[in-house]
Amino acid sequence: MAVEDDLRNFWNEYKNERFLFCTHKHADLDSVSSAYVLSKLFPNSNLAIADDLDNNSRNLLEKFNVSYYFLSDVLDKYDKIIAVDTRSKNLFPYEKIKEAGKEIFAAIDHHQEGEDTFVPKYAFVDENAKATAEIVAKAFPFVKGELAIFLACGILTDTVRFLSATEKTIETFMMMYKNSSCSYEELLRLAFPKRPFDEKIAILKGFQRVKIVNYKDYVIALSYVGSNNGETASFLAAVADISFVAQEDKENKNTIRVSARVNMHLDIEINKVMEEVGKRFNGTGGGHKKAAGCVAYGTIDDVLNYCEEKIKEKLDGIE
Repeated sequence: MAVEDDLRNFWNEYKNERFLFCTHKHADLDSVSSAYVLSKLFPNSNLAIADDLDNNSRNLLEKFNVSYYFLSDVLDKYDKIIAVDTRSKNLFPYEKIKEAGKEIFAAIDHHQEGEDTFVPKYAFVDENAKATAEIVAKAFPFVKGELAIFLACGILTDTVRFLSATEKTIETFMMMYKNSSCSYEELLRLAFPKRPFDEKIAILKGFQRVKIVNYKDYVIALSYVGSNNGETASFLAAVADISFVAQEDKENKNTIRVSARVNMHLDIEINKVMEEVGKRFNGTGGGHKKAAGCVAYGTIDDVLNYCEEKIKEKLDGIE
């Protein structure tokens, strides 16, 4: 049975339960949109943000006056938590939930399994899906209006306007696009709102700091930013072959988050590289073949140097 069928059966059985649908840390629009739609489909449930939101998510929630909670404010009021868009102990507030004596009842996710993957009672996982919003949309094709808008926007952002997409992804998006009653231009504007000034500066500074490595006719771009490392990495990879962009955690300078991207013309599993980097620095890593990331504990220079070393090893293996 397909994952979407399993998820729909879960809804039929538990739709009147009281769940808290929680995003991963540093929530993006795929996580937020999927969690919000699920919280509406389970009418006694609510949406929780693990810690903070990216600009795209914040704008869409404000545009539709969506109310939400931060996990720390309501964790004591819910017994069953559902993780949305992650099964990673490091990317989800796993320890906080366990320490509170609460149960992670289920997870809906499209990421590949890693060493820090937790196993809930129910797991609805499709690693071939390019967004968790794609899984949710296939499970609930009847959603319309605002909910369809959220799922369409989640797919748009996580595929970077279909740079990473399958035929199924596009079919699912088109279904939500039609159900939304919006034009494609309207959906694009909702999914990718105008950037705040500080985000523009952060990304442009990332361009200024780029270290360019030419290795066997492949261009590797390495940089660091104060915020928006994922978007900076995507922009760089559109020109270079491979990009790694590091970002220090604002609360813990020893915690480094790295986003890695691979150009569409290069066939290499960057998620495997990120797994190795995360492990080397006592963290965790993974993701998708062309878009991945890691959490590492060390300095930016040390982590990026190791990223460079490991990607060169991968490139040596290409005939």
